[in-house]
Amino acid sequence: MPCESDANCTVGKSTPNGNGVMTGTCIQADVDETQKACEIKAWCPVEKDKTPLENEALLRDSKYFTVLIKNNIEFPLFGVKRRNILESLDPDFLQKCQYNRANETEKFCPVFRLETIVTATGNDYDEMAIKVLTVDRSL
Repeated sequence: MPCESDANCTVGKSTPNGNGVMTGTCIQADVDETQKACEIKAWCPVEKDKTPLENEALLRDSKYFTVLIKNNIEFPLFGVKRRNILESLDPDFLQKCQYNRANETEKFCPVFRLETIVTATGNDYDEMAIKVLTVDRSL
């Protein structure tokens, strides 16, 4: 919402395209620095096309973060239950393993590095981490 002063920004008023409610403060606009706009208080920040650190990932080493993927499926009509964590796997193994497709034992590990998941989708993790893209993988 364009403004010239705080008087133009009614506290608590929402605007159709504002993604939140006005705080009552007129600030420098993000997109066009020659303009001013009413500050908006919102649950999530409005998406900007600028990255915080230019061409460097904000969480550069997040590719080493791991996620445990645990799933169960049941077909009661057929009396069939399946899960991705095999009963034969040693609990100590599960505490230390990381998925590795090329390894006969670790290919059954349900712990994945984020980089491994992104690479499996055909994307480059370092590039994705800068742009903060969302990855959707259907199984």
